[in-house]
Amino acid sequence: HNVKLDQESWDRLIAWADLNAPFHGTWSEGGASPQILARRMELREQYANISYNPEEIVPAQARSVDRMMPEPVKRQVVAPKPTATSKRGKAPLTFDLGDGVRMELAPIPSGYFSMGSNRETPVEQPVSRVQIAKPFHMGTTEVTLEQYRQFDPEYLNGVYDMHYKDQVHRGYYMNDMQYPVIRVSWHRAMAFCEWLSQKTGRTVSLPTEAQWEWACRAGTNTPLSFGDLDTEFSKFANLADITVKEMAVSGVNPMPIANPNHTIDFELKDPRSNDGALHLSEAGSYQPNPWGLFDMHGNAAEWTRSEYKPYPYKDDDGRNSGGEGTKTVRGGSWHDRPLRASSSYRLGFPAWQRVYHTGFRIVVE
Repeated sequence: HNVKLDQESWDRLIAWADLNAPFHGTWSEGGASPQILARRMELREQYANISYNPEEIVPAQARSVDRMMPEPVKRQVVAPKPTATSKRGKAPLTFDLGDGVRMELAPIPSGYFSMGSNRETPVEQPVSRVQIAKPFHMGTTEVTLEQYRQFDPEYLNGVYDMHYKDQVHRGYYMNDMQYPVIRVSWHRAMAFCEWLSQKTGRTVSLPTEAQWEWACRAGTNTPLSFGDLDTEFSKFANLADITVKEMAVSGVNPMPIANPNHTIDFELKDPRSNDGALHLSEAGSYQPNPWGLFDMHGNAAEWTRSEYKPYPYKDDDGRNSGGEGTKTVRGGSWHDRPLRASSSYRLGFPAWQRVYHTGFRIVVE
């Protein structure tokens, strides 16, 4: 970008680099035996046919570099607040899955909105105007483990790792029946939808990316349906917060460390918030978005029907046709900070992969 630095600025940068580099630049400076180093060189040359001295400090070669100004980035103007063009469907739906297990679905209107973001990551660009042509219903929560077990009775979420070794526990058990189901592949999520379609006589599927983002935004145009990326999220979402520190444990019967150092407290998090959950929380534990949907941000990330294709988004370009390939995941999880759980943030995983933090929710066309 043709930035010019004065000598003091260069000195500061070089000092910063030096202070953050390893203390020893060579093996011998760290106290390695000269005889061992010489023997290594001898054997390397004899058996690997490589002749070089790793202790040699080669001076940097000065070279001139022609500066090139980058082309200016053309920013697309993000359209204002999304506009709903129809009423929010007829009424909520309730499905009886058997054994007294029920599933609630909220009506979602049709309308137009600006899909994507010019302010977050390149895979969300370019922003484009997208139409949701027909109203639909969407699960008010992610599919819970209890609901999923009506389809697959033996399934369990399993265990999440503790940041320690030599312990008597496998980790944190995540098999509460009211937790979102996780570690299900895209194929198994679609199989659940097919099973539920047959059971109810309705057309049940995963949401397309456009349906998901439209429902998540719920008429808002901020990164999160409850505010911007700096909004305190404790009441609204289960995201990576101060409780993540409790994953750093010690002892044979591992217990959280009061003040863990960076070697075991290495998870990225927002320490300003405390949502009260170490990993998964019961579905629907936080405040819903304006359209009555819970956990669109955080808790478990969610499969969509769509392939992980570049934008601009188009419903009719084959991305929603099923099949193999990389599928799009939305919404972030308990393990993610707000940036990775925004209304527009996208991830892609192979359709066969059972992702540790990913579940799904359904739509009814």
